[in-house]
Amino acid sequence: MIYGIDAVHGHNNVYKARIFPHNVGLGATRWGRCYESYSEDPEIVKQMTDIILGLQGDIPAGSRKGVPYVGGKDKVVACAKHFVGDGSTIKGINENNTVIDMHGLMSIHMPAYYHSIIKGVSTIMVSYTSWNGKKMHANRKLVTRFLKDTVCANNLTGEYSLLDP
Repeated sequence: MIYGIDAVHGHNNVYKARIFPHNVGLGATRWGRCYESYSEDPEIVKQMTDIILGLQGDIPAGSRKGVPYVGGKDKVVACAKHFVGDGSTIKGINENNTVIDMHGLMSIHMPAYYHSIIKGVSTIMVSYTSWNGKKMHANRKLVTRFLKDTVCANNLTGEYSLLDP
């Protein structure tokens, strides 16, 4: 006799039956901080930067792109985090090392930050992770020269280059 039932994660009304997490729960176990991201798909994360406008308010017409803006008492400051590559650490371990070349970092992990800046995000939090063995907080070339001096200050044309910072 075969007894079949659609019990995706186990049959919870059978005495001593094993119950497993739902598939979404099992999928989320790859990275302990997956709850801090909108998706593993960088295109979805980039699209979700529109939430900044909902939190901070629409940037007034004619305003300069990339300048932080908060539109009144009923709005809050948004924060883009964790700069950059936080979701690609080795084995998904929190505060671990992200091993990827500059092209991968720029094409996979950077677009959401760039779009956040264009939409006037008020703050960006630097990651506790490392990039190719160097702690992000100590990465002056990436955080200061690239993010602050190049992207935030100058390169607000809607595109960015793959320059080695």
